Amino acid sequence: DSLGEVRVPAKAYYGAQTQRAVDNFPISDLRFQRQFIEALGVIKLCSARVNERLGLVFAPISDRPTGPANDREADPGLNALDIATGKTRWSTPNAGSCEGRENCGPGLSAAILATDDLVFAGGLDGYLRAYNAETGEVVWEYDSWRDYKTVNNLPARGGAIDVHGPVIAGNWLFIQSGYGSFGQRGGNVLLAFRLASSAAGGPGNE
Repeated sequence: DSLGEVRVPAKAYYGAQTQRAVDNFPISDLRFQRQFIEALGVIKLCSARVNERLGLVFAPISDRPTGPANDREADPGLNALDIATGKTRWSTPNAGSCEGRENCGPGLSAAILATDDLVFAGGLDGYLRAYNAETGEVVWEYDSWRDYKTVNNLPARGGAIDVHGPVIAGNWLFIQSGYGSFGQRGGNVLLAFRLASSAAGGPGNE
């Protein structure tokens, strides 16, 4: 990766960054502060409440090769599972939009965001998509794989959306685009969208 070569066991289901942590950071007795753990609990509680109302839990799938090779065909996309039965309620494959793009993939690796009406998911192809929570239909999408003129007049570009997912605060949706690890296209832009008054309409102005 961008930090250089590192040897990862052939049977490992993790990449170079985790291997560096294993090699360089021995396990200690340090613990997260209680306030941090409580904050994570609040986030999970809110997610559980949303999922309870919908009766669904949403699962983004990256399905990119990170471990031992197998013969199964990759199937990246977003899935909705019935909480009561565990059965798939709907599944929306993500073929990706990688034509003409280097270091691009169709997977959904970043965290997602669910509301009562919509599910927001960023892809390794640089797209942010809004899905109908009941049906899985893509109702809005935005391509962040581009150069930007920024409010602070610094050069910026978008790329793969990974790790950190979208965040909603009031009437705004924020997402970071460009993640250069694992051979993906890096970037350095934070995007802000103003949400439309109707949730079904997706985000409004960039």
